[in-house]
Amino acid sequence: MAVRSTPVVTRTLPRRIIKLGVISLGLAFFLFWGAAAALLVDGHPYSAAQGCSAIDEAGDFWECGQGPEQAFGATAVNSVMALTIAMPVFAIAAYFDTLFLQIALPGILFNVLGLPAAMFVLVRSLLNTLRYLRYR
Repeated sequence: MAVRSTPVVTRTLPRRIIKLGVISLGLAFFLFWGAAAALLVDGHPYSAAQGCSAIDEAGDFWECGQGPEQAFGATAVNSVMALTIAMPVFAIAAYFDTLFLQIALPGILFNVLGLPAAMFVLVRSLLNTLRYLRYR
């Protein structure tokens, strides 16, 4: 069996940085949506903690006043929920009131740019896996 040699492609530094940024954004998109799905299925991790209470009636957003670790964790979970599940609500609110645009714009950009980046990461990963299995 002959081993196929592939040419070595050298990329300039700006192209490498852009590719690394796209891959990082795609992985972050997968991570955030996976965490949001797990939060919707399992519930909020601070729902049983003392000193933590729900901000909204649905129980998706929480605040904790017990300590800095719990406050940071609740803020991180709330950020994940805001960037993924609640983003359409913020986008509609920004349409009617421009005050919400500063909240909605980062999330809209994350979702508009993150989905193609995540698809790029998925396709490249599958392609490299198939190449590895073919030439193994």
